[in-house]
Amino acid sequence: MARLGTTLEHALGTYEVAPRVAATVRLGLRTRWVRVHVERRTTEGASLEPIGADGIGLHEPASPALSVPLIHADKHIGTIDCGPKEEGAFQATDHELLETLGRQAALAIRNAALASELAERLTEIERQARELAASRTRIVQAEEAGRRRIERDIHDGVQQELVALLAKARLARNQLARDPGLAATTLAELQADTRQALEDLRELAHGIHPPVLTDRGLLEAIEGQLARLPVPVYVEADGLGRDSRYPAEIEGAAYFLVCEAVTNALKHAAANRIDVRLAALPGGLRVEIADDGRGFEPSGVAGSGLRRLADRVEALGGQLEIVSRPAGGTRLIAVLPARETVPA
Repeated sequence: MARLGTTLEHALGTYEVAPRVAATVRLGLRTRWVRVHVERRTTEGASLEPIGADGIGLHEPASPALSVPLIHADKHIGTIDCGPKEEGAFQATDHELLETLGRQAALAIRNAALASELAERLTEIERQARELAASRTRIVQAEEAGRRRIERDIHDGVQQELVALLAKARLARNQLARDPGLAATTLAELQADTRQALEDLRELAHGIHPPVLTDRGLLEAIEGQLARLPVPVYVEADGLGRDSRYPAEIEGAAYFLVCEAVTNALKHAAANRIDVRLAALPGGLRVEIADDGRGFEPSGVAGSGLRRLADRVEALGGQLEIVSRPAGGTRLIAVLPARETVPA
């Protein structure tokens, strides 16, 4: 038993430490069996779980003849249960020896548990790092696609309108010398075309970043965008006033999240009602969009606009949860970390 410390130094995890403790105790005390339990805490409470045994199955029914607690830092973390001795009965020295060994084993088991927890956390951090890298790649690709779309919209739309305006202005200048009346008609058309080009340019800019979001804030921008929809949309604000302002990137993410979610509800879910709820949190902003549409199975959706929404939210350090089921409607819940700012 004096060699147990050296033996435990080479055990890597809890499920490797416990069987070695059980085998050493059984050999040292000459018992018929030994079983090691550790305490597991869940939302339902604490319970003892067998994690190592020698001479008996982990879950085989048996009553111990000797049992000592595993104590670490004044906390009960488990027990060592021993069956009857192979010969004779347990003496006081056996109990003292098992308590001493229990303290040593408790430290080893606790250290092994911490090592396992650290390994799990490192694995989770690596997974999150990979997801973040992939998310950033998708965001860069989406931004590049967005720039190309804007360039195409400008080239095919506003740019062509401006070229037509230049041609019509040239025509009006030539008509002024020959027929002023005809030139007046052309100038009136030129004015109307210019007004239309200005509206188209404003619409294009609105799709990039709505001016009302910058000027009036998130709540009014969302209300203005949703006012023209063909189905009832109800907006609730919990702790979010009309003068509440957040950093531009947070307001932009929340605004386009609402717009995309509402568009999806109208386009794919055939929703008859949509609810948008904004809530100010102590360290962030909560955005929820719920509809009564046909719903879907989230695990079966890949490469959709929902992935882009999640990327945008996660890039800001937030989380996006999608709750949906067929014929059960859909809820998108995003939590964005941010502190409310005072509007200028």
